[in-house]
Amino acid sequence: MQRFIIAIFLMLFSHAQYAQNIVSGKVIDAATKEAIPYVHIGIANKNYGTISTDDGNFQLKLPENVDLKNISISFSCIGYKLVSVAASAIKKENTVLLHRDILALDEVVITKKQRKIKSKKIGAYRKSIFNLGEANTNNYGVGKEYGIAIPYPKHDYRVKSINFQLSENTIDSVLYRLNIYKISSDGMPKNSILKKQLFVKSYFGEKLIMLDVTSEAIQIEETIVITIEPVRLWYEEDDDNLLFYKHAKGYSEATYHRKSSLSPWLKDEIPVLSIFLDATYEK
Repeated sequence: MQRFIIAIFLMLFSHAQYAQNIVSGKVIDAATKEAIPYVHIGIANKNYGTISTDDGNFQLKLPENVDLKNISISFSCIGYKLVSVAASAIKKENTVLLHRDILALDEVVITKKQRKIKSKKIGAYRKSIFNLGEANTNNYGVGKEYGIAIPYPKHDYRVKSINFQLSENTIDSVLYRLNIYKISSDGMPKNSILKKQLFVKSYFGEKLIMLDVTSEAIQIEETIVITIEPVRLWYEEDDDNLLFYKHAKGYSEATYHRKSSLSPWLKDEIPVLSIFLDATYEK
């Protein structure tokens, strides 16, 4: 274990435990009445976040000094409209309804002109010898995201796959949510460009994690932030459950991190992780 402790920036998967107020309930689709898993739940710009479980249930733990009569809790999920609900109403009803966000389809323009299609890797694909570690105590995440900025390379491109690299992985399996954000005028991640949620699963011993997104037709036309978020873990409690992300080398763009759902984004407070895209572009 000592070889992993040297030069490791260790971060806890679960956030700090408080003397607590607990707000619990279930998130469901307003139309279908089906449970919605992995919804980001929290108080905007506060580090009191969590996510819903596979069956839509959630338990948001708040400090004892938070007055539940005077706060609203926000619920955010790609494909649904953001909603904020008074904590007192949730305590009373125990159910939160999310309404689908109907997005207009992008117009597809077909031209007869034939152009060459080029492929390239974009982002932090060169791995270093250093790592960032997760110590986990829960089966579910709390909305923690790690990300990097990927600058616009002076031409539009289409994403074929989203990739990230691990250096040590002894957990049975981990479900990750991947996201791509625009950057706001203040330099922080803003709105997701995705039309639906993207998930990828890693398994024991895997080092390169890749999600093929060719069918999603993700077209990039600006500088973006791409993030990874562990949302669900399956592991044996008695084992050494190690999860270490590879740092990148030779990459100087900004890094982003937030500690829980809807908490403030933190810039350049973590090392650059090896996260990158396989992409194509016309020439």
